[in-house]
This record gives sequence, C-alpha cells and structure tokens, in this order.
Amino acid sequence: MENKIKERLEKTLEEMEPMMERLKKQHAEMMEKSIMKMTRKELQELENFKPEGAFNGVVIVPMQENHESDYSCMKFILLDHLEIVGVVGGYSDVVHLNGIGGYGKDLEEMHKPKHHAWSIDCLPVSKCVRLFCMEPLEIDEWFGSDFSIYVKEVE
Repeated sequence: MENKIKERLEKTLEEMEPMMERLKKQHAEMMEKSIMKMTRKELQELENFKPEGAFNGVVIVPMQENHESDYSCMKFILLDHLEIVGVVGGYSDVVHLNGIGGYGKDLEEMHKPKHHAWSIDCLPVSKCVRLFCMEPLEIDEWFGSDFSIYVKEVE
C-alpha cells in the first residue's frame, strides 16, 4: 500500500513539473518588466498570487467590471519598493488602510489609535495609483469585496 501511494505521488510530481516550470518562467518575465513601464492592461492581466511576506506598497488597478455595489472592482499589486511580490483582489470595491477605521487588526484597541504615514503617487505609464508606507505591510485572508492592508506589527 505504501509503495502504491509513493508511486502515485512521484507520478503526480512528475506531471506537475512542466506546469511549475511554465509558472516560474512567467514569474521571471513579470519580474523583469518594471512596474513603472507596465500598461494598465498588463497590470489587469497579471495572475493573482499571495505574497510570501511583508510588502510596503500597493498599486490600485481599476478593472473593467463593476461590483454589485456599482463601484468599480479593483486589483491590488503588492510591492516591495517597485518589485511585485503579490497580486490580489480583482473583485474588491473598497480598500481599508490599516484595517477598518485605521485601527489595525485588533478592534479592541480602538481607544489607542495608531497613526502611520501613507504616501500616494501615480505610475507614469498605467496612470494607476500607488499607495506606500515606510513601514512593512501585510494582509490577512480577504473575504468578499473588502480588502484590508495592515501595518505589520514588529515584534
């Protein structure tokens, strides 16, 4: 029984290898292209992937469809400076900076507001808005149409 399971796993890994190589190639090509030179269409076409760690900037990319709220949907390109480290959203109609109300993840701490410096600029080719912060940022799992960005608590 163990040998059959081991053989199936090895076969599955072998079958997945071409797909993994294709994804690695796509990722490398995406990283070679500067976010500063990408068009809005190129940004819209990026495949979603969750970041491995913290990031410090977000490019907000308007999508072609509207949310059920009638606001436009947005995709979020997560950056470490100008390097793409994640692509999320696509169906979100709102973004919350440092959580809802700016109180971070822990709403029990609402009586202790924390202030963080956010900057906004506009990319030269795509004309998409970039938000960035001097502190590391993170996301939780996101559900529905809200997208929350939190300042990462340094321990």
